[in-house]
Amino acid sequence: MPAARDGLPGPRCARHPRQPALERCSRCGDQLCEVCAAQACEAPDCPRAGPPGDSWTLPVPWELGGRLGWSKAFVHTVARLVTQPGRFFRALPWRGSVSLPLAFAASSFTLGAGVVMVAVAWSDLPGALPALLLVLAALPFVGFYRGVGMALLLWVGLGVLEGRARSFTAVLRVSSYAMGADLLLPVAGLGVYVGAVLQVLALRRGLGVSLWRAVLVACLPLALFHLVVLGALALFLALSGQRF
Repeated sequence: MPAARDGLPGPRCARHPRQPALERCSRCGDQLCEVCAAQACEAPDCPRAGPPGDSWTLPVPWELGGRLGWSKAFVHTVARLVTQPGRFFRALPWRGSVSLPLAFAASSFTLGAGVVMVAVAWSDLPGALPALLLVLAALPFVGFYRGVGMALLLWVGLGVLEGRARSFTAVLRVSSYAMGADLLLPVAGLGVYVGAVLQVLALRRGLGVSLWRAVLVACLPLALFHLVVLGALALFLALSGQRF
C-alpha cells in the first residue's frame, strides 16, 4: 500500500501520489484513484493491464456511483457504451452486483420512456398531469422488471441453443447494460432496434457466444415486442370497429 506522502492522510494512488485511492486493483493490489480505476491497470506485471491502445477496463463507472456520484457515473457509462461498446462488454465482469446493472437498465428505460410519455401528454396538460405523474412514477418498476424479463429470455434462449445453462448473473449483467439503448426510445422506437444490436454485441463480446446464436437469441425479445405491438393494434381495431 502506498504510504501517505506530503503529509496527506490515507492511502494514495500508486501512480498519482497526491490523489486519494478509491479502490485496489483486484489483480496486482495497487491502489487506484478515480482516473486509474476507470482505465487499464498500468502495472507492467498486472494481468488486468490492457493491450496497447486499450484505454479502459474494469470497473464499470456506474458501479462506482457511490464514489463518483450517480449522475456522473451514469453519463460516463453511457459514453463508454456509445464510443467503445465492444471493449465495454469485453471488459465487463461476469460476477458482481445484479442490483446495480438492473438499476442502470431501469434508469435508462425511465429516461427514454419518460420523454415519450411527456411528449404524448404535452398537448393535454395540465388536465393529464395527474395521470402523467402516476405513469412516470411506475416507469422505474417497469424498467426493472423489463430488465429481469429480458435477461430471462436471453438465458433460456442460450440454454436451448447451447444445451447447457450459463450463469444467469453473467447474462443479466451484460443484458442490463445493453439496455442503455432505451435512452433512444423517443427516436421513433429506435432504441428497440439499437438495443437488439447491443444485445448481440454483449453476448458475443461479453460472454463469447457465437455470432449466429447471439443474433437468434437477441431476436427473441424483438420478435415478442412486435407481437405485442401487433396484438395491441389488433385489439384496438377490434374494440373500435375500424378496419385496415
